[in-house]
Parts: sequence; C-alpha cells; structure tokens
Amino acid sequence: MRRQKEKQKIEKASHPKAPKRELPALTIGQRAFNLLADALSSFFLSAGVLMAVFIVLPFPRFMGTTLLLCGGMVLLVVLLSRKWWVWTSLILLGLLSIGVLWYQNGFTLRREWNQVVSFFTWWVSKFPRSSDWWTRGGPLLVQILLTAGVVVLIFLMIRRAYSFLMTAVAVSAVFITLYILNYKELVIPLCIALVGLSMLLPRSVHKSMLKKNRLILAPARSYMQFLALPVGVLAVMLALFITPQDTRQFQSPFLYQQSMEIKQYFSNIFTAKRNSFSLESTGYQPAGGRMGGPIDLNYDPVMIVRTDYPLAVRGSVMDQYTGYSWEDSRKDGTHLFHEDTLDSDDFQAAFGTDRFNSASRQILNDITRNATTEITMVQDNVSALFVAGRPQSVLSDQDVYFDMQSEMFVKRPLSQGESYTIVSRFFNRDLEGFASGILRLERITQNQPDLDYDRIVERYTQLPDNLPQEVADMARMVTAGADTNYQKAALLERWINENTTYSQDVPMPPEDQDFVAHFLETREGYCTYMASAMAVMARTLGIPSRYVVGFSVRAADMDVEDGFTVRNAQAHAWAEIYLKGIGWIPFDPTTRYENSLNFFESDDSEELDRLDNSFSSSQPVSSQPSSDSTSMSSADQDPQDHTMDPEVIRTVLIVLGTALLMAAWITWRIWRRKHRYQLERLRQKGKGNDKIAAFYGKDMTRQLKHLGLSIHPEETWLQFGRRADEKLSFSQNTVSDWMQVLMDWRYGERPVTDHDVQVAQDVHRHLEQYLKSHWNAVHYFVIRVLLE
Repeated sequence: MRRQKEKQKIEKASHPKAPKRELPALTIGQRAFNLLADALSSFFLSAGVLMAVFIVLPFPRFMGTTLLLCGGMVLLVVLLSRKWWVWTSLILLGLLSIGVLWYQNGFTLRREWNQVVSFFTWWVSKFPRSSDWWTRGGPLLVQILLTAGVVVLIFLMIRRAYSFLMTAVAVSAVFITLYILNYKELVIPLCIALVGLSMLLPRSVHKSMLKKNRLILAPARSYMQFLALPVGVLAVMLALFITPQDTRQFQSPFLYQQSMEIKQYFSNIFTAKRNSFSLESTGYQPAGGRMGGPIDLNYDPVMIVRTDYPLAVRGSVMDQYTGYSWEDSRKDGTHLFHEDTLDSDDFQAAFGTDRFNSASRQILNDITRNATTEITMVQDNVSALFVAGRPQSVLSDQDVYFDMQSEMFVKRPLSQGESYTIVSRFFNRDLEGFASGILRLERITQNQPDLDYDRIVERYTQLPDNLPQEVADMARMVTAGADTNYQKAALLERWINENTTYSQDVPMPPEDQDFVAHFLETREGYCTYMASAMAVMARTLGIPSRYVVGFSVRAADMDVEDGFTVRNAQAHAWAEIYLKGIGWIPFDPTTRYENSLNFFESDDSEELDRLDNSFSSSQPVSSQPSSDSTSMSSADQDPQDHTMDPEVIRTVLIVLGTALLMAAWITWRIWRRKHRYQLERLRQKGKGNDKIAAFYGKDMTRQLKHLGLSIHPEETWLQFGRRADEKLSFSQNTVSDWMQVLMDWRYGERPVTDHDVQVAQDVHRHLEQYLKSHWNAVHYFVIRVLLE
C-alpha cells in the first residue's frame, strides 16, 4: 500500500495539472464600461441606503439633495480610484485651503480642533436644536459625512470584494433594522436599493459563466448590467403598481403573527425601556414612592382630546399593593398590537374576553358604548397611550404595543404635536339600565368557562401580609348579603362615596400604618385614597381588582373645536373590578367630587336601594331565572354560536404548516434524485468529462459500500471490480468495466472520453437498480432519497 502511494506521488509530480485557461485582457473601453456600471450600481445602492438612514435624523429630508450628494460622492470616489496623482492634488488643495484660512482668519490648530470636538459633541448629543450648529450648516455636514462613508464602503464592496450575497445581506440588514425600530417610510428607499441590486445580478451571472469557461457565451458584463437597469426599474414600478394598498387578505394570520412576534423580540432588544405614566408628574403623589399627603396641583396642559363625549382615559395600571403605595409588578412582556391580535389569547387576557354568544352580546351592546378618541400631545410626554376601555383599532405613526395589564404604549416617548386615534368600546355605567343589564350578563356567563380567571384571581387579589383585619371586616360588613361580585363592588363604591370626605389638604399618613386602614380611620382624602380603598376592600372579598391612573375628560374642559384641553390637574385614579366571563369594569368612589367619572347614577342607586332592602330583610336575591333569562339561557346554548378554541386553531396551523414544508422538501428530494445523475443534465451544467466521471465515481463508491463491498489493501482496482461483479452476478455494465476506465484515466494518462462517461453512467444506473431490487422501498427511500 505504501509503495502504491509513493508511485502515485511520483506520477502526479511528473504530470502536473494543466494551468487554468487565462482570461483575455480587457480593452480600455471594456474597463471603462465596467467601471461605469459599477458606479451606477453604487449610486442606486448608496442612495437607497442613505434615504433610509436619513429618516432617523431629525433634519428636513429632500430626495433631490440625497441623490445629488450620492451622485457627486460616487463621481469623486471614481476619480480617486483611478490615478495616484488625484490623491496628491487633493492633499495639496487641502493644505492650500488651510493656508488661505490661516492667512485671512488667523487659523489656529486649537480653535479648529475645538470646532471639530464641538461638532461631534452635537452629533453624539442627538443634534439638540439649542446648538448653533443647526444654523451653521451642521445638518448638511452630517449628511455629507454619512454619504461619504456609505458611498466609499459600497463602492469598495462592489469593486474590491464583490459578493452579491454579502452586498444583499448588508443592504437588507439596514432596512430590517430600521423596520424593527419602527421607521415605516422605507418603500421608496427600498425600491431604489433594489434597482442597484438588480444591476449587480448580471455581474454574478457573468462571473459564474467565466468560472465554467463558457467564454464564448459570456457577453461583456457591462452590457448585461446596463440592460438590467431598465428591467429593474420596470420590475420595481410594476411591483408597486400591482400590489394593493391593503394586503391583509393575502396574509397568513399565523405567519403574520409569528413575524410580528419576531419583530417584537428584536424591537425589545434595540429600543429603550418605555417611559410609563404616573401621578407623580401631575401633583397627585407629592411624596414620590408613598401615596397621600397634601397636593399642589399642576395646571399645565398635557393633551387635546377630541371625542364624542366626556370619558376617562387609562394611562397606567397597578397590580401590587404594598401597604403604602401601588406598584406594577411587570410580570408580563409586551405584545405588538394589530387588528389580527383582537382575537388572540394574549389580547383576550389583557382586555377581557370578547367571546360572547348572541344573547350575551346583545346585553353587552346595550351597556357599552363605542368611542373614537383622537389625542394630540401638547408637550413632550411619556410613551403611554391613553385609552378608554377595550381598544378596537389604533392609528399611530409608531408601532403600538400592549401588556397584560391593559396598558397600551409606544416605544419612543410621544413628542409635542404627535397624535394618535383609538377606537374603543367601554362599559358606560351612566347608561340607563346598566346595573340590571350587568346583573343579567353575570347570570348568563357564570357557568361559562373563563380561561384567564384563575390567573387573574391569583394576580389581582394580592394583599400585604400585615394588612389590618379591620379593612376586611369593613368590606364584609358593607357587602353583607350581596349575591354577585358586581353587587358587592357597587356597594363598596357607594359606601366609600357616601361615608368619606373628599379633601386635597390631608396630612401625610403615618409610616407605620397601612394607607387604606388610615383612610378608613380618618375618612378624608382624594382620588388615590378612595380608589385604593375600593380596590383593597374588593380584594379582601376575593374579587380581582386593580388600581388605575389616567385622566378624566370633562365636559367643562371643552375649550377647543370639538375637543377638550386636558391638564395635569385632571389626573385621576379609580378602581377596576374583574367580573368572570365579562372583563374589567371601572368603579369610581369619588363620583360626587372633582375629576370623577360620573359612574354613579340613578339606575345604580335604584338597584342598590332594592338590594339594601332585600339584604336588610335577609331575603337573598332569588337564584331561579326569570322567563326572560330562561330564554336567554337557551339562546346561550345555541350550538351554532360556538367558536373553535384559538389554541386549537394555532396547533392545527402549526401542524399543517410543518406538514406542507415537509412535503415540499420531500418532493424536492425526489426530483433531485431523479434528475441528479442524468448525463444530459450534467453536460448542460457545463461539466467536463473528467468532472462527470469523478461525480459518478464518488456515488458508485457509496453504492458499493451499501452493498458491503470495499477494496482490500492487497487488491488492485481491477481485481476489486471482478470480485464485485462475481458477488453481484453482473455480466453487463460491470463494475470491472468502470475500474478499467478509472485505471486508464488515473494511471494511463488517457483523458476521459465520451465513451468512458457513458460507461460510468451505465454502471451507476445498473448499481442503482440493484439497490432498488434488493432493498425494501422504505429503506431505499430513507437512505438514497432523503439522506444522500
């Protein structure tokens, strides 16, 4: 064996490989056209990327300016890449300019260095408008520097380290990153960049043809690139023309949801933590971390709200009561809001279920109201979006997110003049018949499943271990005899409203006393006191509740056309109670006072008076349904109104999508096995006889190994072929025929002929048929079709 290897090395050294065929030298004209084609590609790619990058900057953006800067910079880079004397001339020109400045203005190195430091400090500080660089040409200088960097980088990638894949990936990374960062004006820049990429495709094709030595078939690459320019422009224009503005009907909900989740994941990585709304900035929480104490209201305007009628808008929700304040435990992530999320499990859990049947939905429509709210910020503010009730749609320049506490927000804090519109549906307790309607709805939904109820009870009934017992005792006394959670909550709201005094001038609660217990003892306070008492007392009864802060939009504040000016002094706090199968309902114990939500009205009073009378006589509300409710219960059970569980739909879609992908992959593998070893196809790929023979030989080695045949150290190739033919009972298209061809090629220095290639194909086909006939179908399919 060692002698054979030494013999092969000697033969290889005495017969070196023929040198690769050299390419003919390009003429001056061909080089010039190639440079022009690359310069045009660089221009379109740079213009597209820069137009996308300039969206991030706070400067005025003009397409003409960007194109002019790109064109001039590409021309300059092309000139600089030609002759060494160009660099020398520019250096001398720069030195001459410095000399002129020195002579005229007393140029000093320290002063100019300070100017450079000042400029880049302004850049790093995100271009504050208070700096004089705004009026000294700073924005234009920033754009020139960015243009120079992008143009030089792209030009070098195309001319010195060309790779279509690398260039496409780099350009795509820019657009994907900006899209993740919620910049949406990317269509035109992307189209311009695609034109540049379309000019690079012919260059890749030309490069591939040269590698295969198909020089006769390869025209000058510059001609191919110039031809691709109008084709690329027309293709992009046609794509824009035929693509409908609303593409939701073509989207797969499952794939769209998954893509949005991926975008959300990376958005959470690249974007800053959101700036939540709190009462500290409005004057209602003067002590910061602790609630209570005298307040000094701030009457600065916050936003202008245009809506159909007065309402309360929710800004933040707190779920954890510490004994002296409310906190947001942040036990959940953020979820991207879009219209397809309205039926998602996360949205249902965050804003309350919306899966009602026909009977309960009719009642729901009677006790809820739709509101279209347009909010325009008057000053720079937090990233929270203020919303009433359950959102149905949101129109905003930024991507909108929500969390499991019904909070909606954007990732970038809202700035002065920025606006958004929210269409929502909310429980309106000032509607006539609300109390009786909600009681009927409770009766209908009490036996219906609520998948989120256990999680909500666990989270929203939390209380500190040291909560005084008198708080729970008071809650039980107030609600004695009440039948449903809504009745208990309404009685708590009424009791706090009627038995406490609203006052903004109250002392700070003692540090060693619970905040709610202190309020129930003094019976004096403002909205934060009353809302906290409402939520905590409800929790002592096992009713899920939470503390909500936002703004109260009152009719008296309607001082602009069709709108309300909302000020910091109108900040408000209230409680929300979760009713099983229904959702979160607002309760405001400060109804009689300033900034109240006006929930407490005649219908509730009459209903509660009736409940008080029945409770005092120890006659509980009858649990037997009325004829009206009986008919509703029968409608409740309408089988045609049932919907499939979204989790089941999600599972079905995952299984179906996986099955389709597997089917597509298996189909491709079958097609590949069928056509891979066809001689005509191999010749069409431009492979020479030696490469075709080696290709067949490599797979024949695998075939023989599958049959338990491999060459022994003491055997020659011809001996191995005869042994294989004897074992396989081959008399035609034998393995020894292929071994003879192999020996003549490797050791006889005879080039591979068309006849030799035909022999290789015939032997390979014979071995494949033998494998098929001696293996079962499953074994053959797995090994030869799927794995090889």
